[in-house]
Amino acid sequence: VDPTAEEWANIDNDADAQIARVLREQLGLLSADQIRSNRQTLNLSQRELADHLGVAVETISRWETGALTQTRAMDRYLRVYFGVPAARVALVKESSLPSLGMHVEM
Repeated sequence: VDPTAEEWANIDNDADAQIARVLREQLGLLSADQIRSNRQTLNLSQRELADHLGVAVETISRWETGALTQTRAMDRYLRVYFGVPAARVALVKESSLPSLGMHVEM
């Protein structure tokens, strides 16, 4: 029995998800589950995390479902955000953003 169009679509989606998972592993990027888990551990909504990082909420959703793989640069940004509380504080305080990074702090 030949697969239906819907079954072919499911096969394609499964293959795409497996490719994205392996790509993230090979590049050493945070997994979709790690991104979601870290966000939830911080009790943030997807919207809140998106606002803090300066990305669209749809981007967060796609990272968390595995539909989109973050760049290496964004992966580093996510790691700093999740791993360094002071970075989160600096990024959440909108009033500090205009001067943030204008001068090197030692």
